Amino acid sequence: MKNIIQNKYVIAIICLLIGISAGLWFAPDQQVEKTHHHETQDGTIYTCSMHPQVRQNEPGNCPICGMELIPVEETNNEESASAVKMSATAKKLANIQTSVVKRSEPVKTLRLDGEIVPDETADVSQAVHFEGRIEELYADYEGKYISPGDEIGKVYSREVMVAQRELLQAVKSGNESLKDAAVAKLRNYKISQKSIDKIINSDKIYETLPIYAHKSGIITKINVSEGDHVHKGDALYTLTDLSSVWLMLDLFEKDLQWVETGDSVQFEIEALPGQSFNGVIDYIDPIIDSKTRTAEARVIVQNQKRNLKPGMFANATVKARLSGNSQITIPKSAVLWTGKRSVVYVSSESDEFEMREVKLGNSLGEKQIIASGLKVGEEVVTNGAFYVDAAAQLANKSSMMNSSQSEPKSNGESDKQISQLIVSYLALKDSLVNDNFEGAKKAAEQTLKLTENIDMKAMSHKAHMAYMKVNKALKSNLEKAVNAEDLEPLRNTFLDISNSMIKLSKSTALTDKLYIQHCPMANDYDGGDWLSKEKKIRNPYFGSSMLTCGSVTGEVK
Repeated sequence: MKNIIQNKYVIAIICLLIGISAGLWFAPDQQVEKTHHHETQDGTIYTCSMHPQVRQNEPGNCPICGMELIPVEETNNEESASAVKMSATAKKLANIQTSVVKRSEPVKTLRLDGEIVPDETADVSQAVHFEGRIEELYADYEGKYISPGDEIGKVYSREVMVAQRELLQAVKSGNESLKDAAVAKLRNYKISQKSIDKIINSDKIYETLPIYAHKSGIITKINVSEGDHVHKGDALYTLTDLSSVWLMLDLFEKDLQWVETGDSVQFEIEALPGQSFNGVIDYIDPIIDSKTRTAEARVIVQNQKRNLKPGMFANATVKARLSGNSQITIPKSAVLWTGKRSVVYVSSESDEFEMREVKLGNSLGEKQIIASGLKVGEEVVTNGAFYVDAAAQLANKSSMMNSSQSEPKSNGESDKQISQLIVSYLALKDSLVNDNFEGAKKAAEQTLKLTENIDMKAMSHKAHMAYMKVNKALKSNLEKAVNAEDLEPLRNTFLDISNSMIKLSKSTALTDKLYIQHCPMANDYDGGDWLSKEKKIRNPYFGSSMLTCGSVTGEVK
């Protein structure tokens, strides 16, 4: 019994020592934990560089895109109520690029389609100069090249036989005056001197005499056949001299203001790769074709080698200059067009971006004339403007979808996310309206990126359910649009994109009213819908070819 009691004391002492050791072992960790807790409660706020609406007091990953959160940059300057500020990291990730506003001479590169046609002023006719019958015709097919002096046929003529008899009688009489008169008569019939000498030397009257070409060129039209009776002055065929040809270009109505006679044209022929040709516009048709909305411009082209053949298609370039003084121009990528308004983002020295409404002048291809709204020396965002606008919307600043702080804002984060999609979609629609293939692909790519960053957890139930229904189809069709090789397949895909966006727009509260518009001729006459901020019809399915085709069928408020 005594041993048992002693063993109990020993076990108790051992347990006490173990407890003390464990307490000493874990005490430093408790101190570290307290220190760590103190560090996360020091007032530092962490945010996502791409989603500035995310705010939390400890580091981690963004719940929307999964990117690592970064500390909010502290600043002593209050951010302007109409400007949005982005961190250096956010600007780098969004690849924000700016350009200084300058004045320059407005020059626009026009790319036109055309066709080589014969020079109508070079057309000549080969006629007969006496009455007779075509016995033989050697120039008997169109496209044959004829040179001066080539024998083209033989003609039977009683009139010419009488003139031959008169010549032989004059020769026998020895009267030179009569002989000269008889020779002159045959020469008036365009009988060659070779044939006249043959008549005199052989002392024979020929029933048929050859006729010779008096001009060179390609036969473009034959008017007679062997055995036909012809009268004096009748045309046997028409010749075209291809040493000079015309290039007929199609000028769209909107481009007429840029082109005038005397402008130089450089063009290439699809059938002659690697070769470049030049010419000058000498005539512009004053009447516009009511169906194609184009006017023809004529370019005279020298064709001594005759390698330019009528019917060939050409791709032409005209460097057009608008008359007047230099004007403010910026890269077209800087402009965000909403339909009613055109806006740019102006960068300031304090790294803020302020939305500025501008009035647009003429389009210069990759450049855009600014009629008002910008000053020389200001700096505008030329790449990443969509990202800046998205940040402005999330910060409740002036943006494409809300032009001022006094306007009502969307309700909830879901509305803001969908509003961003609609803004990007409208940019896609506007690029198609303007036949801008590269701009449309860029807008489709931007819209696709926005769909990948949508946080459905932040959506209302109605918006969440609507987005779930269109999400898969919308992304799939946007990917097709990004990979499209020209405008036609991109426009076909835009039909399905629009159907998804119309369904999605009806599920959320928007800042501005949107119009649902319909073109009955789209989709092979099955019809197609799209969204627009303006009531005026600007057709994205046909662009400039049928710009006003369509009607308003509904509204999304």
